[in-house]
Amino acid sequence: MKKMMVLCVGAVLLTTSTSFAKWYPDKSAGVQVNIPGHWKVGGGGDTLEAESKDGMAMLHFMVMDGNTVDAALDEMEKQLGTLFRNVKPDGDPSEFTHGPFRGIEFTGVGMAEGVRFKFAVMLFQRPGKRVVMMYGLVVESKWGKHKRTIHKILKSISSY
Repeated sequence: MKKMMVLCVGAVLLTTSTSFAKWYPDKSAGVQVNIPGHWKVGGGGDTLEAESKDGMAMLHFMVMDGNTVDAALDEMEKQLGTLFRNVKPDGDPSEFTHGPFRGIEFTGVGMAEGVRFKFAVMLFQRPGKRVVMMYGLVVESKWGKHKRTIHKILKSISSY
């Protein structure tokens, strides 16, 4: 479980652009995030997928079915366990608070489709709302290029 959480946190740190063009809200989770205009954005329903222009960084946001972090952890393990291999966490998951959101995060490295990547996983919740899982992946050799933009995207997460 700790390994899976580490994967999601690393994914958040992906690009370097400073132009943020559009807010993407989710009412059921009470959250919104600002994604750069030059990123490819897709998804639907309770998911949002964003990918850097060069395809070397991606973020995936999913509003989980469960209303508790424990239920979300179980669901996350099922979904991410089939995607990643050779996961090495940077350490134990840590708790965080970002505005009204509370959650856990972890980072590490792993393999997906034969490519080594840095990842991040976050599970967070606004009181009374659904849990959000975010995971991000960046090709390890491209981390320096995308780090700044990923951090800006994550810092943009706010109440909706």
